[in-house]
Amino acid sequence: IDPAHALAWREGRLDYINKPLEAVIADFNRYSRRQIVIRDAAVGEIAISGAIRTTGIEVWVRALPSLFPIEVGNDSDGNIVLSSRRDAAG
Repeated sequence: IDPAHALAWREGRLDYINKPLEAVIADFNRYSRRQIVIRDAAVGEIAISGAIRTTGIEVWVRALPSLFPIEVGNDSDGNIVLSSRRDAAG
């Protein structure tokens, strides 16, 4: 394990290499003031690689639909909800 990668959280950065989105969201929920909920198991299995600033989690999550077939919404409790994008026919 690269020590710089392992200690990135001390610098306000979370680094991931091929981690399932479910694991990434579990980490995010420790830092985010709003909880993120995955409603669809297929969404949780999407592999994520990259570095995300802990101060920019919500912005990063809101950008996911531009990269993956994911819809981002909110529930009545104020949580951010991730689900599979529905096709136009469904």
